[in-house]
Amino acid sequence: MKLHYKLFITFGSIIAAALIFIFVYLDNSLNKNYILQLKDNIKKQTLSVKYMFSKTDLNKNSIDELVHGLGAKLGLRITIIDYRGIVLGDSDLKHNEILKLENHLQRPEIQSAVKTGEGWSQRFSTTLKKNIIYYATTYHSKSFNGFIRLSIPVEKVSVVSHNTEGILSVSLFVVFIATLLVALIAFNLISKPIRVLAARAHEMAKGDFSKKLVISKNDEVGELANSLNIMSENIVGRINEILNNNSKFEAVLLSMFDGVMVLDSNGIIQLMNKTMQDTLQIKDNPVGKKPIEVIRNVTVQDMAESVLNRKEGVITKEENLIFPYNKTMLIHATPVARDNKILGAVIVFSDITELRRLETIRKDFVANVSHELRTPISSIKGYAETLLDGAIEDNANASEFVKIIHGEAERLASLINDILDLSKIESDTFKLKFKTCTVNDLVTNSIERLDRDAKDKKISIENKTGNDEIKIEENLIIQAMINLIHNAIKYSNEGGKIIIRSEKQDKYIKIEIEDFGIGIPEKDLPRIFERFYRVDKARSKELGGTGLGLAIVKHIIQSHGGEVFVKSVEGHGSVFGFTLPVDKQPSLF
Repeated sequence: MKLHYKLFITFGSIIAAALIFIFVYLDNSLNKNYILQLKDNIKKQTLSVKYMFSKTDLNKNSIDELVHGLGAKLGLRITIIDYRGIVLGDSDLKHNEILKLENHLQRPEIQSAVKTGEGWSQRFSTTLKKNIIYYATTYHSKSFNGFIRLSIPVEKVSVVSHNTEGILSVSLFVVFIATLLVALIAFNLISKPIRVLAARAHEMAKGDFSKKLVISKNDEVGELANSLNIMSENIVGRINEILNNNSKFEAVLLSMFDGVMVLDSNGIIQLMNKTMQDTLQIKDNPVGKKPIEVIRNVTVQDMAESVLNRKEGVITKEENLIFPYNKTMLIHATPVARDNKILGAVIVFSDITELRRLETIRKDFVANVSHELRTPISSIKGYAETLLDGAIEDNANASEFVKIIHGEAERLASLINDILDLSKIESDTFKLKFKTCTVNDLVTNSIERLDRDAKDKKISIENKTGNDEIKIEENLIIQAMINLIHNAIKYSNEGGKIIIRSEKQDKYIKIEIEDFGIGIPEKDLPRIFERFYRVDKARSKELGGTGLGLAIVKHIIQSHGGEVFVKSVEGHGSVFGFTLPVDKQPSLF
């Protein structure tokens, strides 16, 4: 309910109570005043009756006649009673009825008259069956001594009182209605500024601070309007400050490469940045949930609870997350406290999957290089020591030992060259120098360089490539093709065949080298392009392989924006190939 209606109802209730009080007070006062006037009038009329009696010679016959005449003129009941209490005349009764009346000497008004000269009483008349007001006074003359009593029914007084009450109630009701109308208009005018203030406060509660209140009053309403305007300006300033801080905070969170999760004091997620959601592929809104509901990892939940329960301060752990896929995360959980009270926690997730993978590759690479270098170096050292111990004098054995040392040195040089080539290709500073070539020319050039190796094993190489042009680093692509063709020759049977094909597919050129040699077991295919990985280590070393050739091919092709692939069936041969983009080429690996 609106304020002016509440004021109106309250004021109306007060006015109604006041008018009712005035009505009761005035009604009682008027009734009392009327009774006093009536009694005064009766006294005056009694004097008139006494005067009439004094001019008349009273006897029993004349009293009854005189009383009826005066009673009719005055509109009052007149009763004449002698000093013994016997009724001699009554203006409302006939003679025979008067004879039946009981003695009136003990009536209250008569007893008062005996004592004081006059008396009043109000009681029910058994004769007239009405409530009557009586007034009695003494009368003394030469011919009569007794009492003159005048009376009037109470109902006549009530009629006048009811009329007075009707007039008074109508008057007060009119005053009440008029007062209410005036009050309604007044309250509406007085409360209008307050309604304006309420409407503006409602708009402010909805977030609209664009308007200002203009109320030109010097009272409390004007002060309130001014206070609201000042408060609005302060709120706008605070909101802008908060928005700016939030924007900066969001910018920091969005620019972070680490995932961030913010929890409240109950361990419920309040915020999670986009990096975190993208890293863990969280599609549903995580806000309002517990970490275990989103990440499905007990360790993360335990870290959050430990920090929030003050079991530990800052917690750092490395954890492997398997949902939605394997990720290695370095997790830092820190409590947020103020006034020695925990308000929440911040958990930062750093994705170190690639770092750990690179560390593993580095360790494997060092171990593999060490192993690959140890064998030729040991062989060279052993044969050199043998020669130094006197075998150099044995021409036949010395010549064989020198050939072995030379072969191991060649193998060692080949390994070092492959490592240097791989390191150069993987270097961030390595720049490709592109040149437009035809696929057929590249394949022909590569075949020519391996012609002697092919002829030694009586292997035929068929070039079925086309003249599609491609923009590449020529020397690197030739090196990759030589590695693949050389492998096909090494692992083909003597007198075998190698087929080289090319095909343009949309924006890519696909080149395949197919041999019909020993093939590769299916279990080894996923790792065939890894550094130092060999399917048959004994045969690979026997054939002079370093285990880096296919890894070099992979990095060369990837540096050009292409992909390598292999298909093989053990005992039936293999197909090694790669794709290269025709148009768009990267300029830096």
